[in-house]
Amino acid sequence: MKKALCIFSLSFYSLFVFSQWMILPSGTTNHLESIFFIDIDTGYTVGWGGTILKTTDGGVIWTSLSSGTTDALYSVYFTDASTGYVTGYTGTILKTTDAGATWFYLQSGTIYPLYSVFFTDDTTGYVVGGDIFVPGIILKTTNGGTTWNVYPPITSMRRYNN
Repeated sequence: MKKALCIFSLSFYSLFVFSQWMILPSGTTNHLESIFFIDIDTGYTVGWGGTILKTTDGGVIWTSLSSGTTDALYSVYFTDASTGYVTGYTGTILKTTDAGATWFYLQSGTIYPLYSVFFTDDTTGYVVGGDIFVPGIILKTTNGGTTWNVYPPITSMRRYNN
């Protein structure tokens, strides 16, 4: 009995010691897809209905930003405190150069959903997407999103011998 009580006590205690997650209200009922923090306090999240939210206090309070679209937005990435990119439905790529105050469209060259964006530096970035008809689209920019090179979708697996 003592052993069972000890195990129960340790299990109960571990719930409080190791539980570090808190639910924070976002202020929206839209489904959120992606989050990116540029530092411990400043972060952005994006989601359905063109939702872009920003926090400057570590996520306690979120402020809605105007994206200029009602498309579902799937991914957000910032290269520095001012410059960020968002991808979404129908080939949407948005860019900000003023920390999210304004967003403008970039020509992606595709109408297919774009699910993820990542930059290796301030000019070179990648976007991936596709749907059931075009299963894999890769876009690359080397000039901060001014132009995007669209690579053909991967439609079959090939085996190469060395």
